[in-house]
Amino acid sequence: MEFIQIQWVFYLFLVLFALLIGFFLYLVIKKARVNCKREEVENYKESIQESFIQYMYLQDENLKITPKNDVQRTAVEELLLALVKVVNGEEILHFIQRYAERELSALYRKQLRHRRWSVRMNTLYAIEGLHMVNLLDDVRKVMEKKQITVAEESQILKILVRFHDPHYEQYLFNEHYKRSEFTYRSLLSMMNDEQFEKFIVRFNEHMEEVQLATIDIIGINRNLEQLPFLEKQLHSTSDETRIRSLKALNQLSYVSDTSRLLRHIKSDLWEERMMAAKLLSKAQGEEAIMWLEVLLNDRHFLVRSNAARSITQLPNGYERLRRISNTTTDLFARDMANEWLEKGGELYAQ
Repeated sequence: MEFIQIQWVFYLFLVLFALLIGFFLYLVIKKARVNCKREEVENYKESIQESFIQYMYLQDENLKITPKNDVQRTAVEELLLALVKVVNGEEILHFIQRYAERELSALYRKQLRHRRWSVRMNTLYAIEGLHMVNLLDDVRKVMEKKQITVAEESQILKILVRFHDPHYEQYLFNEHYKRSEFTYRSLLSMMNDEQFEKFIVRFNEHMEEVQLATIDIIGINRNLEQLPFLEKQLHSTSDETRIRSLKALNQLSYVSDTSRLLRHIKSDLWEERMMAAKLLSKAQGEEAIMWLEVLLNDRHFLVRSNAARSITQLPNGYERLRRISNTTTDLFARDMANEWLEKGGELYAQ
C-alpha cells in the first residue's frame, strides 16, 4: 500500500514537471514571437520613415502609405504618435488626424472592445494623441460600460474635455468612481477659456472637490481675470475654500485691498493666518507692515515665520525686523526676527 502511494506521488511529480516545462516552453515561444514581431515593426518603420515624413509634410497623395497588416499598422501608428509630438502647425496636424482616422479607425474600434485592459488603455492614449474626434461615439460607449476601470474613466474624461465634447459635464458629474482632486485639476487644466468659464458660473453647484480644484487651477495658471471671483471666495463658510483662495491669490501675487484680509489675520485657523501672512507680502503700505507685526507675535511657528519672511519682502523690511528684534517683549517674535535677519531672506519656511 505504501509502495502504491509513493508511486502516485512520483506520477504526480512527473505531471507537474511536464506542466512546468510546457508552460516554460510556451513563454519562450511567446517571447520569441513578440520579439520577431517587434523586429518586423522596426524594420518596416525604418524602410518607410523617410517617405512617410515626406508624405505628411508635402501631403502628396502619390507618396501615400497604406498599411496592409498588423505589423504595418503598428509601425504607422508609432510613427504618427512620434510625429505629432514634434510637429507644429494646424495644417499638418489636421492632415495627420485625417490620415489616422482613415487608416486606424477600424483597428481602434476593435481594440476598444478588447478583453485586455492594456490594449484598451493604449488605444485610448493613441486616440487622444492623434486627436481622432471621429471615434468619440465609440469612446463614450466604453464610458457607459459597467466594468470600466478608474484609469479608463479618467482617460476618457480627458479625451472628452480635450475634444470639447458637449457631453463631458454629464460624465464628469456622474461619479462611477470617487475621483481625487488631482484628477479634477488635471481635467480643469485641459479646458479652454469657454469651458472653464462655465465651471466658474456654476461654481456653487459643484462638489467641494471640484470647487477646490477650480480655485487651485486659477492660481496655478495665474489667471488674473478671475481675481474678483477669488476675492469673493474669501467670504466662504468653508475653511478649506478660504485657505485655497488665499493660496491662489498669493500665486497671483496680488491683493486689491489689505482690509480684505482682516478676518483671515484674526482667524482661529493657523493655516488661514499663515496664508494671510504670505499674501500681505504682496500688499504695500504701513497697514500691511502693522498686521505682519501682529502675526509675528502669533502662537504658531509657521505663522510667525511667514510673517517675518513677508516683512523682508517689503520696502525697508530688514530695517523693520531689526527694530522689532530690539524693541519687542515677545521672545518668540524676537527669535523669529533674528532668525530671518541671519538668513538674509534667502531661505523661507515651507
